[in-house]
Amino acid sequence: MTANHEVKPALVDFHRVLLHGAADTFSLRRNMKLPPYLEALSHATVSFGDSLVYADISHMWIKSWADVIMDWLASADPRGELFEVDVIVLRRYMPHVLRSLLTDKQTWNPATRLELFSGGEYTVFHRQWALLPPVSAFGTLDSVELAATYVIDMELQLQKFRRDHGQRVRITEWRSEELFTVDGAQRLLHHLRLDPLIPRCVKILHTAKPVNQHVSWKGPQMLTVDTNAFIARVLRLRDKYAAAGGEVAAAFPVLPHLTLAYPCANITAMGAAGDVGHDGAVVPDDGSAPTPGQPFEPAMALLHPDEPMGMLPLPPGDPRRATASLWCATTQPRMDAATIQRWLQVEIPNNTPPFVTSAK
Repeated sequence: MTANHEVKPALVDFHRVLLHGAADTFSLRRNMKLPPYLEALSHATVSFGDSLVYADISHMWIKSWADVIMDWLASADPRGELFEVDVIVLRRYMPHVLRSLLTDKQTWNPATRLELFSGGEYTVFHRQWALLPPVSAFGTLDSVELAATYVIDMELQLQKFRRDHGQRVRITEWRSEELFTVDGAQRLLHHLRLDPLIPRCVKILHTAKPVNQHVSWKGPQMLTVDTNAFIARVLRLRDKYAAAGGEVAAAFPVLPHLTLAYPCANITAMGAAGDVGHDGAVVPDDGSAPTPGQPFEPAMALLHPDEPMGMLPLPPGDPRRATASLWCATTQPRMDAATIQRWLQVEIPNNTPPFVTSAK
């Protein structure tokens, strides 16, 4: 198996996508990414059974070159006979994601001009790319809200990719907290039919840390902020979208960590344990809003000590359903209004306030 991490060209002119859109930049990005990608694929010479395995680990996949590869795949293997394609969605506890992003103070400064974004991040105000509509005018969101809407928009980008290509590729959602354990890595490789885990990786995983260590040296003050302060700000953001109504409110997706979750083993009403949630709410497979009074999907094992009530749905047929300590999410908010207000008083470092005080 050959694996690369953000192999060059990594960004694939994403700044042009933000300015001009995916369609108008497709040919340029195809000419830039496809030749080195195919070369790397041809050099995947380590045999795995009867096939070759190549992996490219990059958050830019969904942003600037998934369309290029899927277009090539449609012509190179229209019947799906030559290549099995797995897309791994690696998830992490939302407050830790926001904490990590906010170590970069300049990117999430509300006054940063949109045309200056040249890395892999973007905002909901980059309307040539973002799917989540802004809830208010440019300059009215603070740094945490800007970073949060970026993360939330990625949920919509995933949903779009699933709609467009879910019949051709197998999409697996996994937690980084689980991946950075020996058992979790073994489960993922088994799921991908790539086991066993080699001894060298086992040794590394015994000392691996699932949190990017750059926070410790770029923004150590972020580590002192209780994660509830981040949850409260995302809940306030969700309330802003709900208050906007119409298409803006409807665009806000269902997210983990924002509602209460309970061990499915403790839930006995309306069906077998693991089938029905505490308040009887359903989380549909298409990611739409929960429906009261119906059973919903159980959630995977909680492996992070700071996440007592988080959740991640397991898809039907996932082998972890038989072994994981399942939790069930509900539609009950993680915090009530008074609790949100209390946590909003906690100052978050690098959180630059809006420079526009009212929407225009």
